[in-house]
Amino acid sequence: MPSLKYLRLSKCSLQPSSRIQYNSLQNLVLMFVEVSRGAIECILSNCLKLQSLSINCCKCPHKLSVRGPHLELKRLYIDGCQGVGEIDLYASNLVLFQFDARKMVNLRFDHVPQLQSMILYVVENIVPYVFGRLAIDVPHLKSMHFVTAGDSLQVSNGHMGIDTLSNLRRLDVKMNLSKMNLLSLVLILRRCPLLQEFGLNTNGMGNEPEVEEQPMVFHSELKKMEIGGFNGTKNEMEFALYILKSAINLEEMHISRCCKVYLKSREGPGTWISIQQIPWSRNKYTTIHEQLQGQAVSKTAQVIIQ
Repeated sequence: MPSLKYLRLSKCSLQPSSRIQYNSLQNLVLMFVEVSRGAIECILSNCLKLQSLSINCCKCPHKLSVRGPHLELKRLYIDGCQGVGEIDLYASNLVLFQFDARKMVNLRFDHVPQLQSMILYVVENIVPYVFGRLAIDVPHLKSMHFVTAGDSLQVSNGHMGIDTLSNLRRLDVKMNLSKMNLLSLVLILRRCPLLQEFGLNTNGMGNEPEVEEQPMVFHSELKKMEIGGFNGTKNEMEFALYILKSAINLEEMHISRCCKVYLKSREGPGTWISIQQIPWSRNKYTTIHEQLQGQAVSKTAQVIIQ
């Protein structure tokens, strides 16, 4: 089938000698496949026009190598795979990388000069990695979306390192935390000096212990702030007020009771959806509105509360 562009393999075994060679193939999806060592490299060497590769719920070798000097691969999705401990990336045209696992693995970005967007879903606190090792390996990232979890979020200078994502323009963070003061996120903002859009899902986090007071640092590039899952707690209000008073060129702050969630797809890019929550009471809405409206230092800022 010389014109085949899409192929999905499921519940089979993939060996290095597997004869998958389609010069026209652009999208390959592997689901519940037992992937032997060297099989992915074999596929990539035989499908030179491949642009999207999805490896989902597969049993894989400890090391996955996605590399080749002439790869056209632009999008790579690795989701819920067993056995993976290291991923080696050498892909000149890779633009998007999505990784989903219970634990972080060793990611080696040997050569990804075009990589612009990353999506990380890991069931542990990965903030030290994102603003530590990752910031060193891929400083040219423009968009980052990650889910972080744990009992607390360690974002102090001692835990997070000193490196910055100096080209990041869009950051989306979903918090699955039981304890955290949102003002700790100020340290994250400092490490993204060119950040223009910041999306945060707080999941209605309550009032947490005080953190060391953060000096006001003005963020001249931040234009849009979205906070979803907002419940109007003191913790959330203090963070929203900090943004309004520090983002000197802010154009829009959007505060919503709904959670904005990135719905992943196992066969390609996901989509953003809003998940309904129990609405605020009228008194709660009035309190949020009164405390936030008129607080922005930016004269062009719109504060949208819904």
